[in-house]
Amino acid sequence: MRVSASGIFTRMPSILFGPVWGGLVSGINDVMNHLLRPIGAYLPQLTATAAIAGIICGALWLLLRNCNATVVQIIMLGASCAAIAFGIASVIALGSAGLTTGLFSATPYFFAHEYATDISSWISRWVVERCLVSQNPDDMLVTMVRTFTIAPIVAGLMGGLLCITDFAMSSFLRRDDYNYKSIMPLLIAMLVAAWVQNSINTVVFRNTIFQESWGLLPFSVVWLPRILQTTIVNIVYVYFVAVLLGVVRQLKWMRPYLR
Repeated sequence: MRVSASGIFTRMPSILFGPVWGGLVSGINDVMNHLLRPIGAYLPQLTATAAIAGIICGALWLLLRNCNATVVQIIMLGASCAAIAFGIASVIALGSAGLTTGLFSATPYFFAHEYATDISSWISRWVVERCLVSQNPDDMLVTMVRTFTIAPIVAGLMGGLLCITDFAMSSFLRRDDYNYKSIMPLLIAMLVAAWVQNSINTVVFRNTIFQESWGLLPFSVVWLPRILQTTIVNIVYVYFVAVLLGVVRQLKWMRPYLR
């Protein structure tokens, strides 16, 4: 895991000056990093994803920065609970229909035997219908099971982590007189941008540099450790960006950029 100060100042232009400048600075930063300290071959795709992350961060911050903090917190908590509940309900529904053999494991060759003991739930019916029209039903079933079970549960847990982080960091920042009732908008802007960038980069790496190693593994096996690292690193970045924004708010000539 590598934490560098460059990530903090790469995101600051997105927060202060919007998505256009944020995307431009993020792309330039990626090129400069490679020129000053190259690690492997240069991939223009990574520069593009860095720029996209800067644009996403700036756009989300523009959208959320003036929202009521309490409303954002309630929406995030509610969405997280709903995602986890949907994932658990999908596990139960797919399991009762004989489409899963374990918590998240798809039934192998499920079309070769009597698989559907109960397809009364719309989730099970929808999954079966999609698999029946697929060229490879078994691979499609694996994808569908992960989409309806692992994906919403992981998303809900990440949302819960954001809520816990918001409560903890906001308490520290209030204590330090930066007047943050909630840093949830900042967390959402920076982490969503980082998650999108990391996810696309994982696909790029699997199809280029690490094709012979990562390409042999399921996407989730490669993606989950990387997304966990990205989450931890960017939570550190969020704290320092919040501190810097507290300092910037005290500068009269910078206040127009914070409206």
